[in-house]
Parts: sequence; C-alpha cells; structure tokens
Amino acid sequence: MKWIKKIISIIFLVVFSVILLGIGFTFLYGEKIEQLMLKNIKEKLITEIEVKEIIFSVFENFPYASVKLTDVLIMEKEPNINDTLLYAQQGYLQFNIFNLLSENQHINKIVLVGSKLHIKYDINGLANYKIFKPQEENQKKVRIEQIYFKESSLSYSHLKKKVAIGAKTGIVLVQFEQEKPSNFLVKGGMFMQNLLIGNTDYIQKKNTKIDANFAISDSIFFIQNSNIFIEDVQFKLDGEIKGKRVNLNISADNQRLKSVLMHMPEKFKSVCSSFLAAGDLSCKGLINGVISKTESPHFNMDFSITKGLFNLKENPFKLTAVSLSGNIDNGKSNNFESTIIKAEKCSAKTGNGTLAASFMVSNLNNYYLSIDINSNLDLAEVNHQFNSTPFFNMKGTLIAKTKYNGLLSFSEKMKDNFLSSIHQSDLQLKDVEFQYKKFPLLFGIPAMSCQIKDNKIIIENSEITISDSDIKFDGTITNFIPYLLAAVPKIVVEGNMQSVYVKFDELMTLKEMSEGKSTSTLPNWIEVNLKTNIQQLSYQYFVAENIDAKIEYSNYTLKAKDVKMNTLNGEITGEVKFHERPYNYLKLFTSAHLGKINIRNLFSAFQNFGQEFIQDKHIKGEGTADIQLQSSWNPGFEFDPNKLRLSSHLIINKGELVEFSPLLSLSSYVSVEELKNVKFSTLENNIRIEHNNINIPSMEIKSTALSVFISGTHSFDNEIDYQVRLLLSELISKKARSKNKNLDNELGVVKDDGLGRTTLYLRMDGTVDNPNIYFDKIKIKEKIKTEVKKQAEEIKTIIKEDVLNQKSDSTKPQEEKSPDIILEWKDEG
Repeated sequence: MKWIKKIISIIFLVVFSVILLGIGFTFLYGEKIEQLMLKNIKEKLITEIEVKEIIFSVFENFPYASVKLTDVLIMEKEPNINDTLLYAQQGYLQFNIFNLLSENQHINKIVLVGSKLHIKYDINGLANYKIFKPQEENQKKVRIEQIYFKESSLSYSHLKKKVAIGAKTGIVLVQFEQEKPSNFLVKGGMFMQNLLIGNTDYIQKKNTKIDANFAISDSIFFIQNSNIFIEDVQFKLDGEIKGKRVNLNISADNQRLKSVLMHMPEKFKSVCSSFLAAGDLSCKGLINGVISKTESPHFNMDFSITKGLFNLKENPFKLTAVSLSGNIDNGKSNNFESTIIKAEKCSAKTGNGTLAASFMVSNLNNYYLSIDINSNLDLAEVNHQFNSTPFFNMKGTLIAKTKYNGLLSFSEKMKDNFLSSIHQSDLQLKDVEFQYKKFPLLFGIPAMSCQIKDNKIIIENSEITISDSDIKFDGTITNFIPYLLAAVPKIVVEGNMQSVYVKFDELMTLKEMSEGKSTSTLPNWIEVNLKTNIQQLSYQYFVAENIDAKIEYSNYTLKAKDVKMNTLNGEITGEVKFHERPYNYLKLFTSAHLGKINIRNLFSAFQNFGQEFIQDKHIKGEGTADIQLQSSWNPGFEFDPNKLRLSSHLIINKGELVEFSPLLSLSSYVSVEELKNVKFSTLENNIRIEHNNINIPSMEIKSTALSVFISGTHSFDNEIDYQVRLLLSELISKKARSKNKNLDNELGVVKDDGLGRTTLYLRMDGTVDNPNIYFDKIKIKEKIKTEVKKQAEEIKTIIKEDVLNQKSDSTKPQEEKSPDIILEWKDEG
C-alpha cells in the first residue's frame, strides 16, 4: 500500500507543478504570446484582419496551449475588399507550447465556431481567398494539422464556371498530411443548401455527411476513397477534377431506391415523376468529360435492383419482387436524348402474375421502349388496373410472349403511343370470364390461342361463350385493342365460326350503350364476316339445327347468305337480312324455301306470322313453301303489323284443318262434324299479306269427301270477304240436303259434275265473329256461261271431226301458263 500512496503523491505533485507552470507561464508570457500571435498573422496577410479580443490559455484546450480569438473578421483580397472572406464568433489556435518557444510555426488545430467562410471566383477566375503574402526564401512555413468548423456556414461560388455551393456545418474536420499538406481529409456533417452547377441544382436542402480524402497536384483535384452520404443514401466517389474536366468513379451498394429517387436532383425527378419505385440499388459508374454550360460529361453506369417495387401514380398498376440488372449510358451526345438504358435480366410479380423481360429505353426526353417480355397474368388484376376499360368483373389467366417497339409514357399519352407502336404477341387465354359495359350477359373464354400483330389479332383456335351460347372461332379480329382504348369506334371480325348452341335472342341484347340511354337496338361497335356452322340455334320459339351460312354484319345490318338448316322436321334454305334504320327501328327481310316441314311447328315458331286468319292450332301436315317475308319492329322491339309484308306459295300434304273458322262458318250448309276436323291429302295456298290484309288469291283443300276452294281477303281487324266453292261427295251432299231441305231449290247449287259431286258457290263477308254467308249467284252465272261455252265448243269439235272430217289444229301452240307472281318490296327505311 505504501507504493500506491507514493505513486499518487508523485502524480499529484506533477499535476500541481504543471498547473503552477501553466499559471506562471500565462502570467509571465500570456500577453506577449497574444500580441506575438496576432502580429504573425497580420504579417502573413495582405488583407485586413480584425479581432475584438485575444486570450492565451494553457488549460482551456489542454494538453494544447491555445489562443482564443473573438469576433474575427478577415476581408477579401482586393478588388473585392468590401466583402467578408471569413467571420468567426470564436476562433482557437491550438499548439504545442514547446513548439512556440522554439519558434516552430506548427499549429495543431484551428477551431472556428459560428464562422462564415465565403470563397469566390470572379468572372475572370480570380479567387478572393489568396490573402497570404508570398513566402520569402528561408522563411519557415506555417504548418497546420487540423481545421475544425463548428456550427458554421460555408459558401463557394465560381462565376466563370457557374458553380455555387452553400452549406451549414455541424462539425467538419479538415485534416492535412504532415509530409504533404496538399493531401487532406474532410470529415463531418453538413446541411447542403445548394450545389448548383450551371442551371442544375444537384443537392438542394439535404443533410449530408462526408468522409473523403483529397489531394491537389498541378491544378488537379484528386478525390480518393471517399464516402458521401446524402440523407440516407451512401455512395463512394473517387477520381480527379482538372478545371472543367472531370473523371470520376461512383459506386453504391444496396441503397434504398426510394431514397435515391427522392434525393436525386430536381432536374432528373421529372424522369420518374409518374411512378413510385422502391428496392435495393447497387451501381458502379463513370463520369468523364467536360462540365460547362454547353457541355456535359459522358456517363456510364452498370446497375442492379433487387427486392424492387414499381407503382404508377395515375393507375393502380403495381409490380413487386422486381429484380433487374442493366446499364445506363448517355451516348455520344452526352444528354438525355442520346441516353440508353438497357436491362438484360428483369423479372417481377403482379400479385398473382409474373413477368420476365429484357428491354432498352432510349431518349429520356421522349422515351422509346424496345422490350421482349414473357408474362403470366391474372386478368382480374389487369382489369382493375385500367379505369377506362369497358370490361368488368374479369377473371382468368393470360400467358403472353410480347415484343414491343414504340414510344413509352406513364400518362394518358401511353394510349396513343401504344397505337402507333410496332408490337407482336403470342397469347393464350384460359378460364376467362367478364361482362361488357352494362350488359347482363356473361362472356367466357375457356381457352384461346392467338397472335397479335400490331392492331390485328390472328386466332388459331378458341372456345368462347356468351351466356348460354358457345362459339369456336378461327380467323382475325382487327382493331380490338384500339377499341378497348377508345381509339376506334368498332371491331372487325373475319373467319370461321362453329357452335354447338346459339341463343340468338340473347345475343340481340349486345347493343350500344351511352351513359344512361340506349342509342340503338343493334350494336355498331362490331363488323362481322363469317362462315358459320351451328349445330343448334334458337330464337324465341324457333329452333334450327345443322345451320350453314355466310354471315355479314356492319352498319346495323345483319345478312345471312346461302343459309341451309334443318328445322321444323324439314329443311330450310334461303337468305335473311335484318337491319336497323333509323335507330331502334328494326326490319327483317327473308326469302326462304321450306321443304317437308311440320306446318304446325312453323306457325308456332314464327308466332303465326302476326296474323289470326290461320294459326298453329288450326292446321297440321307436312308443308313445302316458298316465302318472302318483310316484318318491322318499333323501338322497344314492338312488332308493327302495319308494315308486315308476306308472299308465299304453300303446299301441305297429309294435312288437317282443325276448327278453321271460315269452314266452321259454313255449318248452315254442311254439318259441323264434317267441317270441324277436315283431313285432306293436299292443301295448296297462295297468301299475300300487306296493308293489314291477308290476300288469298287461291287456296285449295282436297279430300275424298270434301274439297274446298277459298279466295278473298281477311283484315287484321278480322273483317272478311271470301268466295268459297265446295265440292261435296255424294255422301256429304245427301247430309247437306237433309240439313237444308231447300238446298236443291237454291240458285247456288250446281248438281252432279259427272263425278258424283255437288258444287256449292258461297260468299262470306262481315267479320269473323258475325259472318254473312250466302250463295254466290255471280259465280253461278259465270259457271253456267263457262259450261255452256264449253258444251258449244265440244259440239263444234264433234261437227268438225265427225261431220266435216276436219282434224283439230294440233300444231297450234298451247297458251303458256303465266308464272307464279313473286312479290318484291322495296326497303322502306
């Protein structure tokens, strides 16, 4: 314990001695040192220095002795003498006291507190800080180890080079090498108010840190092993600056991309103003060349991004897990226009989808993108990312290989850029469903393979459903993408279509929609040219199978040519035209041949053709017909009977008339039981419908017991005007006579025609509910005249052949039969 006490005593004695020496030295030499120090400073300056107070201290900055200067003011070198070069609230010169006694001009530290340093170069390149007198020969140099700036402000300006720097320091150390003072270290934190080169402010109002080694040799400024922080972004910098020429290497490892973009110069923020990005960025690049008002250095950088995130500001489009590596080069012209960004390996996720690509972006003033991209996308996500799409509730998968060459933007301009680009894709769609605009129908694409070449889609095979209808299609679709982008008014579809089932009345609901009100019944957003084969089609009550047709649709007009189908237990061939003109007014034109069809089903399917004269419940049989039909619908798909036109020639075999009102009205002459259910071998009928009237030039019903010939008119208001001729068999004739005792006395009865039949000529007018029936005396007179003329001709023939031995002129041409009349109606709209 004694030796410990002895050591403590010695230490205390040494400390006490040092304090006494310090006090004594300060008392004896302090004022002299203060004056000597100030004198030496003034002698070395060619400009004015003012100091409010100077104090020497041995203990304030122990172990160094120090001279404290208060309110130090050093003016600029002339001719800028009116401006301040340096002002410091407090300045400390710290040195080894023994160096001072030996006149060794070695300053260990200079500490400037609350200082303002202004370094300037005028328009001629003259500096304001060269305030020291030239060093005389054999004069000892002043050596400075360290300079500290505490809570100070620094400014630098070079008018000729158009450079301006402003900063406020926390604590910044400038440390000089002892053997080579031109090499120095700068370390500390600053708030950069600006770093302006030309018109570009590279660092504006940012917290920065610097840990850099510098060297100056032959007017070359070297930067070595430097670490620079701008806010939370760290990068390494080394290289050299000689006048306007720079040669710098810059690198960064695993920096936050979001921070890099946030703290990049405002001038460059416009490049990425339309999107947000995050992730880890690593890069290594070179800046080489002249920096001036008119020139920019060459820039080349390799970069990589991992764990990236990309999100458009004006659109919910989002990429995650972005990974890419590439290169940036500002090209021969060293500007935005000649800049090229290449990425050879790029991958990302879109929620449930994936992307893999390589791309090149050129001309940062007006981006031009060349990209090869493989994508596997969830269409529900894609649908959500486009606000202007007419498709809703979309789901499914899109697999694509795409090549795109064209302008790129992250705003509304992208639509026009895309439409003017060159692009090609190989696409596969799987399990796709969506709705179009406000239509209730559900669209589906279970599978589709296609190619996109610019604005044309080439479909190799596809499976499509529209509600209950299904379609298999191969062909081309033109302008589908421009239509989605609202750049063109319609889509053009050409190719071959097959279907198992089409519900045509559902497809009719695909009409054009405005914001609130329908502008038309038929759609005008599509044009179609198809060869079709449909196994089954239904429209309201009409069902057809094995349909072959050529279908054209454009300008509100649907045409079906070379139509052939099996329906109504028979076959139909013909042509159809269905159009809308003006809006919401529909017209149907049909020219068809019906072979061996079920006549009752025909009337049911076409809703009795809009008439009540003869309906599906009245008739049975197998029919063959030639029909020309024109029908119209008013807005709201309301049938317009005033515009119904029909011309038909109908033959029904093995038929039956059931409670057919014109026959039932003859019950006064023939038993109801005979008229209620008339079976016949043949019914032949010509019917014309126009102007709300059914015109029957001739209808013949043939049966063994009863034959009926009817002609006349039947209005849609059920007003009738018929001429009826009945040929009664002997059995029916007897029943008729027993029912009507005065039948033989009536003028309308023509007795036996030679075949055992009795003929009745009747007239029927009035209404269906209250018909007037009477014998047609005019027809009887015409019949008698015809019979008399016929008998006279027969007598003449007998006289010529038997009496005069004259042969009839067999060479006289027979009178040609007039052909059936086929009506043609002009389009009324």
